[in-house]
Amino acid sequence: MKATRTDQEFPPRRDAWLLVLIVISMSAALVGTVVAAINEPPETRAGFLAAPVLAMLAAAAMIAWVWRDTGYRLGRSALHVRSGPVRRRVEYVDILEVRHSRLPLSGPALSLRRLRIKRRRRGWRRLLPAKPLMIAPRDREGFIRSLARRCPHLHEQDGVLMPREPASH
Repeated sequence: MKATRTDQEFPPRRDAWLLVLIVISMSAALVGTVVAAINEPPETRAGFLAAPVLAMLAAAAMIAWVWRDTGYRLGRSALHVRSGPVRRRVEYVDILEVRHSRLPLSGPALSLRRLRIKRRRRGWRRLLPAKPLMIAPRDREGFIRSLARRCPHLHEQDGVLMPREPASH
């Protein structure tokens, strides 16, 4: 779905320490592979190195794709999340709650300064447990304010979005 004038883009927050950790881990794996290859006979050394090096290059390409192509867009009727090859679309009516989180659960977030979006599933997917969506927009407060305007069934309270209380009769 293409962006419209009413859409609002939110770039991700990126923690530098996370990138450093990834680079150190991949470098250690590469060094370990090279050290192991040194013990191989010279005629099989290249073959021994080929698969691990190609796997690391593929992993580095995937990490770069996710690092460069992660973002969040508030569209006309849904939140659109992209992270490398992964795309998610969450209808506003299916958002049940939005809270701040620092949990290291997986999700399209490049920071531990995250938002945890509790959502409802529709169709046959409602038979599966609804895993919260973890995202990390750079401007969390601005994201919550903009999302609150698009979700009339939620209200902002202390920087989080909660369900509105049913009207008492």
